[in-house]
Amino acid sequence: MPSLLPGFEYDIFISYRHNDNRSGWVTDFVNALQEELGATIKKPLSIYFDKNPHDGLLETHSVDKSLEGKLKCLIFIPIISQTYSDPTSFAWQHEFCAFNKLAQQDEIGRDIKLANGNVTSRILPVKIHDLDSEDKIAIENEIGGALRAIEFIFKSPGVNRPLRALEEHPQDNLNNTFYRDQVNKVANAIKAIIQGIKTPSNVQTPATHESVRQSDPPKTQTLSRKLIFASLVAIIAIFIIFWKFNSKPAGPVTYDNDDKSLVVLPFKDMSPKKDQEWFSDGLTEELLNSLSTLEDLRLISRTTSFSFKDKGLSAKRIADSLGVAHVLEGSVRKMDDQLRVTVQLIKANDDTHLWSHVYEYTIDSVFRIQGDISKNVASNLNVLLDAQTREQMYKTGTTSVEAYQEYLKGKAVYYEAHLTGNFELLIEANKYFDKAIRLYPNFAEAYYDHADVFSHSLLTHANIKSLNNVSEREQYDRMMNDINKAFTLTQFPSDKLGYSFTRNFFSHDWSQLSSYLDVKENWESGWEVFLAIIDPEYVSRRYQKIIAVDQYADMTRYWAAMGLVNMNKLDSALLLYKNDYTKSHVNTRMKSILYFRMADYPKALEGLEGSFDDYHMFMELLNGRYTKSRVELDRHLISQPLVDSYGYSPMLVYNALGEYDRADSVASQIDKSLLGHCTLGYNLLSFGLHFHLSATPNFAARLRELGIDPVSYEKENYKKLPVIKVGK
Repeated sequence: MPSLLPGFEYDIFISYRHNDNRSGWVTDFVNALQEELGATIKKPLSIYFDKNPHDGLLETHSVDKSLEGKLKCLIFIPIISQTYSDPTSFAWQHEFCAFNKLAQQDEIGRDIKLANGNVTSRILPVKIHDLDSEDKIAIENEIGGALRAIEFIFKSPGVNRPLRALEEHPQDNLNNTFYRDQVNKVANAIKAIIQGIKTPSNVQTPATHESVRQSDPPKTQTLSRKLIFASLVAIIAIFIIFWKFNSKPAGPVTYDNDDKSLVVLPFKDMSPKKDQEWFSDGLTEELLNSLSTLEDLRLISRTTSFSFKDKGLSAKRIADSLGVAHVLEGSVRKMDDQLRVTVQLIKANDDTHLWSHVYEYTIDSVFRIQGDISKNVASNLNVLLDAQTREQMYKTGTTSVEAYQEYLKGKAVYYEAHLTGNFELLIEANKYFDKAIRLYPNFAEAYYDHADVFSHSLLTHANIKSLNNVSEREQYDRMMNDINKAFTLTQFPSDKLGYSFTRNFFSHDWSQLSSYLDVKENWESGWEVFLAIIDPEYVSRRYQKIIAVDQYADMTRYWAAMGLVNMNKLDSALLLYKNDYTKSHVNTRMKSILYFRMADYPKALEGLEGSFDDYHMFMELLNGRYTKSRVELDRHLISQPLVDSYGYSPMLVYNALGEYDRADSVASQIDKSLLGHCTLGYNLLSFGLHFHLSATPNFAARLRELGIDPVSYEKENYKKLPVIKVGK
């Protein structure tokens, strides 16, 4: 029976070591697969399965030429055993390696884009044993990526054998797999690959067949009907998404246990003196960066994973709350120049260990740690790992152990500043990054994080004067110089993308920002709030992705809510906070802003007790609970920086008081501020509803620079605040 596609001899080629069929396992598998395919795929498929050693080839026969025709198949299924990856074996040399080379050269190509957009290989491994590490490496080196196989393994203490169709004690299988289910997985995978092969993007139709296709009206009409039907389905899907989008907040996503979703918990410091937490935290951060290069992996953000630090919760409970299938946890023991890193990958549904390992390192090999761990995680989760991704996993940007340790210290302090809201720590973090750069002047990552400290200082106006006694202008110049330096030093496109994004944002070139964020689905960035002014539909499209990936990331929820605010979907935004996942400052702030936009001022004030910033002061004014005098109010507003993290407070207050000349005077000074562009979008989204824009021409001029018509904006949004009374 010929192949489904002209020019191919078979649809499926079964490759195996003949020793693995002494019990008849391979024969039984082929028979079961043929039966399953008959129930899965309408048209019968041709399978090449050689029951005789070497296919009857003799010493005088040309092996390559004899097998060339038979290897001309759509799908190659190697039965991977403990002995399959023997480079001297017939199956390895003349079938596996030969097909891998042949498939990359034929008209289809080895890698196929599936209907759902994912990419898979025409090599579909079936694994019947756990492999020794060298065998696994040999296979991955040949295919240029991680070994992703459908497993037929019966595993129990001391047992590593092929899974049988009729098991005497199936409940003892630690893999919890059943033979029939695995056969069905193979059949469905074959079906998906064949459907992918048949799509025009994956196969070039020979010219001799093209004229037949073009002159076949019934098929053309069928295709048209399919396109119309697909369009209708897409429209319905969009409607459903938007209905969900507006009706209720997304809850934690539950993934199948085979899903490639992961949370990395902060590694524990097990050093004798318990003085290496900076190292264990920094290593966790580097590991997250390394794993983030895996496109197929759903990775929970650092902010969320570190929120579980020292909480004493079980891996299963954390995974269930996040809706992920796997948890990676570990510990670091550092004593003198010796490192011991213990890692375990946990399968969340039954709290069992999918993989664990103890790494022994000297301090000189510290650069290898995150790459070694990431590579093994990718392998055990069957995540595709190409050569470039493998290289990026091992990047540290420096060959200096001392510089790298200073960098890790800086990362640990930097994130502590974010978790605690204590931005005084930015000063300390900056010193570590400074030292790392001095020790290794070509350290790209250190330059970028050094720049990031300045960016947060500038955007939050946190300790600008005390940050190494550097002025705002000097901070800005040094930040841009650091970003440019990092860009020129790094060799990895994904890093260049992030550096370019930051550079374009701070240089006020916003036109291409959305294209940067679209590149990677799980990209986390606070800049979406600024994009929400220019392209609110963009933020709306990203909403489901952002929240579904990471339910507990407060800032992610914050920016998603901001996008909804700008679309005047305040009720939908408030639903995001229906369940308070964490009682954080960020969540409290956004809920207050939402109630403020709804003109529910008493609720906007709730929860702000203990906060003494300008926003809290404004809420007290609005609710008649401000107890200080007008003189004190003016003194406070005049003494404040013109750009702050919660809004143009002086301008907002004077605007609300109806003192528009004073409000516009403040706007004039803001206009001269270096970061006027950077903070304008944020504050407009937060408080623009109550800005009387036509009365503040300096502020209106800023809006025009961003392509926003202040007249139209005010006409659609402006609502007067109630009269604010202040004591004498």
